[in-house]
Amino acid sequence: TDSGCQQCREKTFSGPGASSCTSCPEGMVPATGSTSKDDCYYAPCLAGTFMTNTGCQQCGDNTFSGPGASSCTNCPDDKASPAGSTSGDDCYYVPCSAGRFMTDSGCQQCREKTFSGPGASSCTSCPDDKTSPVVLVLVVLMVWFQLLDLFL
Repeated sequence: TDSGCQQCREKTFSGPGASSCTSCPEGMVPATGSTSKDDCYYAPCLAGTFMTNTGCQQCGDNTFSGPGASSCTNCPDDKASPAGSTSGDDCYYVPCSAGRFMTDSGCQQCREKTFSGPGASSCTSCPDDKTSPVVLVLVVLMVWFQLLDLFL
């Protein structure tokens, strides 16, 4: 300016003798005292996102990240999270399928002569004269393996 040099405003830079300031590319910030576009860099990513070659990208479903991450972390097995999750605390157990029930450590298979519907927290005993599909599957597998042994 006519009154001398002035500091460039935030997210801009200028070279020696410049009469104006230039903005860094979208999503980038300049280092203090920057004199060229080459001094611009991507600011650390927020939690729930990670750094790529083109800037920050949101973590996908079933993953999470803290601030400044270069990648997302997968939720533990049997757990899920929405896109953009910011910590492992965002991971939750997926409701159990029929024939399984929820425990503190995840889904467990119902025992012999019991059954459950989807999302159950416990199994129900079969009536005295009935059995559950788990038992039938086990019996079929045992017979199949015995027959397989006969032919081998």
